[in-house]
Amino acid sequence: MSQRHRFLGSSVGRKALMAVTGLLLCLFLLVHLIGNVVLLLRDDGSPTWRIGEADGGAFFSGVMAAYAKIPPLLYAIEILLGALFLTHITLGLTLWFQNIRARGARYVVQKSEGGRTWGSATMPYTGAGFIGAFLVIHLVNFRLSGVSDPRGMYDLVVATLSSWMWAAVYVLAVLGLMLHLSHGVQSAFQSLEFNHDRWTPKLKKIGWGYALLVLLGFGCIPALLVLKGVL
Repeated sequence: MSQRHRFLGSSVGRKALMAVTGLLLCLFLLVHLIGNVVLLLRDDGSPTWRIGEADGGAFFSGVMAAYAKIPPLLYAIEILLGALFLTHITLGLTLWFQNIRARGARYVVQKSEGGRTWGSATMPYTGAGFIGAFLVIHLVNFRLSGVSDPRGMYDLVVATLSSWMWAAVYVLAVLGLMLHLSHGVQSAFQSLEFNHDRWTPKLKKIGWGYALLVLLGFGCIPALLVLKGVL
């Protein structure tokens, strides 16, 4: 067996690979978040806090049309993202079960001690369970439904997230994602041996800052759509 295979087969190697896939997924989330911001732009690209208006869909539809012109690249990106998600979740579950066997007892969420936080204590649940389930819902709602739905993607997004039920589901999912990222980002850097008395506290702050950015960025869309129906 080669040295590379031995490394990837070890606990340290699996943690490193999970860290790399996690950081790549964080990069995807950032790109996806920027794409969602387009929903807050008018036809001329100027900002507006009211989405779902008559003049709000052309700019977003133009972006979606541009994506549609590059199907081979789009399919390749989707396959890559699917591989990243599956690899990250599989490695996370594998390492979690290894920890359970090593401890000889079932994994229990305990009060924060020794640096443990809610984010670190709930990583397996927010990752494989919470976010995994939401990912399936998200794909069914938009990626799969968008293919056959007679409405454009903009109208589909607005109609779905204007519902109180779906808005609540998406906001709850983003809260779970924020909790996962609040520990996941700095943990990924630690798994890649970025441990330093000076940098570790900063990485924790960066992780929390990124998590809050994701919460506010993704959470504002359903919130604004629901408020639009109330105001």
